[in-house]
Amino acid sequence: MKIITVLLFSTSILVAGTISGQTIKKYTESASIFDKGPELSNNSYPDSTLFRAYKKGKTGAASLNKLQNQTENKIREFAKKEKKDFVILGQRVSNGPYVFGRYPQVEMVFALTEKKL
Repeated sequence: MKIITVLLFSTSILVAGTISGQTIKKYTESASIFDKGPELSNNSYPDSTLFRAYKKGKTGAASLNKLQNQTENKIREFAKKEKKDFVILGQRVSNGPYVFGRYPQVEMVFALTEKKL
């Protein structure tokens, strides 16, 4: 019984870590969730500093503004953890209608930058 409990607990931690780790990925190591990714502003940031953040609504009634704010907050937390600032270089949002399992989605591409004093 103890072995089953330990295995279930370990599996749940692994799954939770995988789900939370999929929100922000390296730009060069990930593909857009859209057919055509976000159009990026002209920039000279090295590829190593570029990241892609995703957020999908849990229902079709999710507000795009709320998803955008949540995505930007995730980026802010990520940058803070890395002791950096960030610049959003582009974003794309899905178009409605949001029916039959098609939910609102937001994708933002950003660069981590050195903190300003």
